[in-house]
Amino acid sequence: MFLLPLAQSSEPPHFDPQASWLQNLLGQLNGSDLVAVVLLSILCVTGVAIVITVVSTLTIKTIHRRSAETQLKREMLDRGFSVDEIVKLIEATGHAGPGKGAERGSGPQ
Repeated sequence: MFLLPLAQSSEPPHFDPQASWLQNLLGQLNGSDLVAVVLLSILCVTGVAIVITVVSTLTIKTIHRRSAETQLKREMLDRGFSVDEIVKLIEATGHAGPGKGAERGSGPQ
């Protein structure tokens, strides 16, 4: 590992009142610090993009699944299935979803 001696200077870091705060901050960084800031920024942006993609994908998948289930239930009703038959078929296939099925008979009717 190489350690470069820091330049000892009696003058304060360069500050330009006309420049933006970001230009002043980046102007005070040396090469390796600047690389670290850029890499950290890229990692943060990538992480946020991944989270947004995953949440969006799961939301779209859930909306599509519920829409397909609703369409299937309507078709079954149009074909003359009773509500009890539809419930039994959906519970038998395991597509009842969380919080459905087991509590159906326990509430007031």
